[in-house]
Amino acid sequence: MGSAARGQDRAAARIAQHGLRRLRPAIDPEEGLLHLRHSPTPARQVRAESERTCRCPSGAPLGGSVPLQRRARNENLPSLLTARDHGAVDNTITHSRLISRIAKVVRVPRKRAVRLAGPLYAVSGDRLSHPFDANAYLIAGREPVLIDCGSLDGYDALRRNLLSVGVTPHDIRRVLVTHGHFDHLSGMARLREESAAELWLHAGDREAVESADPERTSAFLYDRAFPKLRVDRELRDGLRVPAGDMELRVVHTPGHTPGSSSFQLDLDDMRVLITGDTVWGGFHERIGSDAKDWRRSLDRLIELDPTALAIGHSRPMLILDATAKLRDARAQFGVYFNPWFKPFYLRT
Repeated sequence: MGSAARGQDRAAARIAQHGLRRLRPAIDPEEGLLHLRHSPTPARQVRAESERTCRCPSGAPLGGSVPLQRRARNENLPSLLTARDHGAVDNTITHSRLISRIAKVVRVPRKRAVRLAGPLYAVSGDRLSHPFDANAYLIAGREPVLIDCGSLDGYDALRRNLLSVGVTPHDIRRVLVTHGHFDHLSGMARLREESAAELWLHAGDREAVESADPERTSAFLYDRAFPKLRVDRELRDGLRVPAGDMELRVVHTPGHTPGSSSFQLDLDDMRVLITGDTVWGGFHERIGSDAKDWRRSLDRLIELDPTALAIGHSRPMLILDATAKLRDARAQFGVYFNPWFKPFYLRT
């Protein structure tokens, strides 16, 4: 193998390892509220773990055999891919191709929603549905509401998870969207096939969604076409929206995208902020990111002094000590513009 090929393999390994790191809860979600931690496994341990070859549906290997580290806590969930897993046929590594390959790895998600606190459930995202899906949340009650709804690819799992807590797609009154990206919103196209749920989105992202812009909806990252969606109502800062048996408050938090919104949910003993990708989301001008707006949005979330965070990309969990975590996110903003890098305070 030439030096150039070896260099590409090493680069692919670094990309894949960053891309598959996950924020892990300190205890199981069913046991209550969770503190955030990261438990990385050194690459040298991968060779000591059991290996299994995964193949895509056509039967062809995913760029060669794929050894997967098996976590003791869940034998079905891969956590790390090594260099040879991503030897693309034409030796070209791109972000969209990497995501497509990751999505083909065999995963067995949970088969039910995870209750986080009171009426708040995690119903889509990591460990719950398709690898393309961002986290989606259900606020159960008389008027069930979804915060985001995942991707087209993950809708079947979203539907199953809703049914696991007695909510049908037909029951959903409205879908409040943190921002107009494929992984958070495109599943709405399938939800509308069996539901009259309204789509609520901030005006800053409306044109991108209704025109199905491939860049501003981030669909280009997934090698998918974004479905054209009609926005029924516009979110605005300070708006109070019925959700379940209570109200939540809209907080406009531009930065990741112009129309990014967070949602404040005041439960009996805590204030939860559902932030989408405003916390630890990816930054790029192609998707409409703006650094100055983002810093101001993080400052504003800090001022709200939340008890817990529910973010766009993590295992099903609430992140406690939330104000301190937001300060850290604000401090690291100038260092890593990528949702898959772990926060610097979690490095060991």
